[in-house]
Amino acid sequence: MIHVCVDSNALHGDPLWAKASARRLLDHVAKGRCRIHLSPVVEAELTRQVADDLGAEIDSIGNRIKATADRHDVGCDEMIGRIHAFREDTRRTIAARQTALRNLPGFEIEDWPSVTAEEVVRRELARRRPFVDTERGSIGHRDTIIWHGVLDVAKAYPFDQILFITKDGGFMSKKDLHPDLIEDLAAARIDPANVTREPDLFAAVAVLDRTSAVERLERLTLAVRIALHEYNRELWNLQWVQAFDPRDGGMPDPDIDVGLPPTMEDVSVSYIESNFDVQLDPAEPAPDESVLCSYEIEIGFDGAMYKSDWFGDENDDIELWDADLNDHYVAVHAERRVVIKAKVSYDDETDTAEVEEIVGGARLV
Repeated sequence: MIHVCVDSNALHGDPLWAKASARRLLDHVAKGRCRIHLSPVVEAELTRQVADDLGAEIDSIGNRIKATADRHDVGCDEMIGRIHAFREDTRRTIAARQTALRNLPGFEIEDWPSVTAEEVVRRELARRRPFVDTERGSIGHRDTIIWHGVLDVAKAYPFDQILFITKDGGFMSKKDLHPDLIEDLAAARIDPANVTREPDLFAAVAVLDRTSAVERLERLTLAVRIALHEYNRELWNLQWVQAFDPRDGGMPDPDIDVGLPPTMEDVSVSYIESNFDVQLDPAEPAPDESVLCSYEIEIGFDGAMYKSDWFGDENDDIELWDADLNDHYVAVHAERRVVIKAKVSYDDETDTAEVEEIVGGARLV
């Protein structure tokens, strides 16, 4: 059995387990391939994040409506009441989703770990990870409780594989667990090889997929998915909007046109979420044959627009995030579903794939 311990940062953008990677992981749980172990610290942090996000979003909408009503001297009490009712309905829906998750077989909210206050203090004073010294003092108290929870899971299942999903530098030395944590495992008579760190849910799902993939096409498809997901970091550097080029004064077209207006400036990618569905051409490639892959991503963009451009144009598929970024600009956000076409090679001996090039892309409406 594989046991998956999830840190808060792995669910920062998906606290309700609704996106593709989380759903795929829950599918593995439902099929009995793994169990999820959630620290009470992580559960509390995710609950707070959901509450903060909902409150901030609803308050922002209410404030904008009130400002519009004041500006045009019209009433808005009924609309504000409906917004508050929507907030309460949403809270109930979120609470129901959280309850459903807790009740899933194989999804466990762990007890508080068996560590004393003295042990935590002595660990901090000894500067042992996950504590980290900063200019403002030591940080890592909650991380320490999370780590002791991972230790408790490893002690309870000493012969099983433990995947610890985290990107928190306090737990890490380069890409692996920090030596302090390796020492903790050895002191608890746990084989350190049984506890591995994965950077995100997608990587953990790939481990679970790999354990169940037996046919070559399944292995190839899995390797392609991993390669495409890892290649997402290259997509962050593409030009996604038509922008002025100071070198020649031209306006070059975007590398992939996703319908962002040229009036959107300082565009940056805020996130990229991979979809697990990949179409292969040919459907069953021969050894040493490159394959053309089509796959979907969800991508978020942050940027700024002149206030005159925002308020003067139709921007139905762009969200206003800050109507008063400064005297001249508003902050905006856009989300797009995009199909990417990439040429990928697969190595049967190493069971790995590599993206050779992106050959096209288009927005999905």
